Amino acid sequence: MVRIFFLVSLIFLSACAQIPDAPALTTNAIIEIYNKNGDVEGLVLIERNGYPFGKSLPGGKIEYGEKLETAIRRLVKAQVDMELMDIKQFHAYSSPIRDPNYHAIEITVLARGIGTPRSSREALNAAVVPLKDIPWGKFAQDKERILRDYLDYQQGKRTKVIWIPTL
Repeated sequence: MVRIFFLVSLIFLSACAQIPDAPALTTNAIIEIYNKNGDVEGLVLIERNGYPFGKSLPGGKIEYGEKLETAIRRLVKAQVDMELMDIKQFHAYSSPIRDPNYHAIEITVLARGIGTPRSSREALNAAVVPLKDIPWGKFAQDKERILRDYLDYQQGKRTKVIWIPTL
């Protein structure tokens, strides 16, 4: 079903507009909130205020000439009014059908959140959600897969996370 939607979308786009030569570059953040014992208390999730609707992670497009770290800090500040520490590259997701709007390669980062998430015009209902209360089945795009990959990482089933140096 998803593949049919994707093919129909490509046909429609090619008839109405020029398809870009390269995919867009986007980023999102798995923002961990820690308790006083140093354990992950929960993750910051948002409700998208636009298509595709559903639960999501803070993030968006990386601007031309912008570093990944700068982009994710800008997007998180604008969407949930938080600061990030210990930013690490988690994984790149590149399937051409992962985003119904366009082909985007998304670089997901893992970071420690500082502050309390606040809702914004772009991110409705920003909140810290305990890992046991993640609302499976209610996510936009491929965010559910990203969070399942994260949980595999947390449980030791996946070990590679890449550090992003500040240059």
